[in-house]
Amino acid sequence: MYRGSLYPTVSENLLSDYIIPLPPLHEQQAIVSEIEKLLSELENGKQQLQIAQQQLKVYRQSLLKVGF
Repeated sequence: MYRGSLYPTVSENLLSDYIIPLPPLHEQQAIVSEIEKLLSELENGKQQLQIAQQQLKVYRQSLLKVGF
């Protein structure tokens, strides 16, 4: 078990021996665009869920006042 700062590291020399393939720039941009679209949809879904939760609180309070 390692303790403190004695963790093994990855040096630049070790990495310089490897070729890391990257997609062409236009494909990288398309990937980023799709991720941003999905994150935007996720944020929208989160906001809709928060609105629904607030509406449920109001509905619950209304039902409690009526006596159900």
